[in-house]
Amino acid sequence: MAGYQLKITIEGSHPPIWRRVLIPDGISFADLDRVIEEIFGWEHAHLYEFYFPDFQERVTWDPTGESLADDISVEDGIDEFLEVGSKFIYTYDFGDDWRHIITVEKLVEYEERFPQVIKFKGPNMIEDCGGIYGFYNFIDEAEPFDMDAVNEKMSRWSLDQAEEGSMWDEEELREYMDPVESLSDVFIQYKKEDLTMIARSLGFSGYSKLKKAELAVWLKDRMLDRSFMERVISRASAEDLEFFQQAVDRQGVVAEPVRIAGSLFLSAYGAMNVYSGFYQVPLDVQEQYRKICTPEVFEAQKKRANLELLFEGAVYLYGVVSVERLRELYERCEGEKIPVQDLTRALREFADEDDLYCFDGSFLMDGDLEEEGMYLFLLEEQKQYEPYMPQSREELYGYGEFQVQAPDENTEFFLLWLKRELNLSGYQASALFCQMQDCIRMNCDWDEVETQLGMMNIQISAKKKRRLAKQMDVFERYIRKWDLAGHTQAELEPQRKKADVVDFGTRKKIYPNDPCPCGSGKKYKHCCGKGKS
Repeated sequence: MAGYQLKITIEGSHPPIWRRVLIPDGISFADLDRVIEEIFGWEHAHLYEFYFPDFQERVTWDPTGESLADDISVEDGIDEFLEVGSKFIYTYDFGDDWRHIITVEKLVEYEERFPQVIKFKGPNMIEDCGGIYGFYNFIDEAEPFDMDAVNEKMSRWSLDQAEEGSMWDEEELREYMDPVESLSDVFIQYKKEDLTMIARSLGFSGYSKLKKAELAVWLKDRMLDRSFMERVISRASAEDLEFFQQAVDRQGVVAEPVRIAGSLFLSAYGAMNVYSGFYQVPLDVQEQYRKICTPEVFEAQKKRANLELLFEGAVYLYGVVSVERLRELYERCEGEKIPVQDLTRALREFADEDDLYCFDGSFLMDGDLEEEGMYLFLLEEQKQYEPYMPQSREELYGYGEFQVQAPDENTEFFLLWLKRELNLSGYQASALFCQMQDCIRMNCDWDEVETQLGMMNIQISAKKKRRLAKQMDVFERYIRKWDLAGHTQAELEPQRKKADVVDFGTRKKIYPNDPCPCGSGKKYKHCCGKGKS
């Protein structure tokens, strides 16, 4: 029997309040909610929501038993979302907005059908105290967490297997399905044009005159060539490698076909039975894979994944960032230097694989900024400021992973205002909270804000739009912006107040969406430029 080891941390807690817990496989979203509420002392009195950034999926539920998700029920199985190394967010009580960051640490052999806490830090939580910041006003009233008592209580639970996507039991399938001897046995089942497409996508040539059976063997030989397979593995995601390792260790796993089809590595080196959902790795692939996948290879993969988070986090903060700046950020985050040639190669591979980004040899940038050299204007704007330095590795990599500033003591008011004043669900408010951040971060005008409202099918009156604009003026002070080199207006205000004189005469042309040079923190069109053409 398999299970998962999860680490669940209360976001914003200092020192961190967390629980490390083992759960059996095959449980539902509702089961995991029950576990989380039990181990943190919650009273099951509020709405909750799971959010999976990697899948862009939310599963929301309220105490009446109604699922607020369109296509996923809280009674559905959660396994397909529990990828080792991934993180997701569980939110409890949309008013106090308790966010729990859940890390899937590893798969474990676990025979029980009940959860078990194996380690913890911090007390139980307190209901209706005003969220994480209110909690510290009442922390002396928080009850200590009694791990033995909680585990004894949960040991009497029996968490049934949730309904899965496959009609087959995985153990039954292993007995029913014969091992796949060779990758060529998989390829021979394809049409010749499919094999030709695979060969072309992998950069091979010289196969046009081969018959189908010959092409199947020819393609297998080249794909199992050690140097080629090493290169493919080095570029596979950590999630794909973890899944592949499970398939090798278990001699086959049940999976959704879309999970395999979405990965060139998984689809090219494995066999998927679309009727049963059973994925197998051919024996000759397993043999070569075990020779290649040493601890050093996995360490290189981990380093690559961290680099990608750094790249994504830096572009989120600055819009455009130089190679030199990225080297500095890497050294601060990882505590080691990286050669320029290694960093440049990683940047080229990153930009080639993700068309949301562009790398011109000197600068990594958001793909939209490449058009008409817009990034050059942004770099000119940023010269006024020393670039913002993230306070921790977790902060920068968090921007890369989630592409959003999490609500904090300065911005949570806006999320609560969206829910209360615009009568939005937790999902709608969170989505709009993120979209408005993007509009501010990229210095968009009000027309773009209204476009985003329309795209999200949020209809509000003209009066409420004016009130929304006022709320956004305050919200904007605490959002990190590209044209402020990653700073917020609030962080720069003390610097601006030190300047006795603002030289308007020597400044270049001021555009409506530029920060007003008087230092108010508002856009020029809403301040000194109001009413000017």
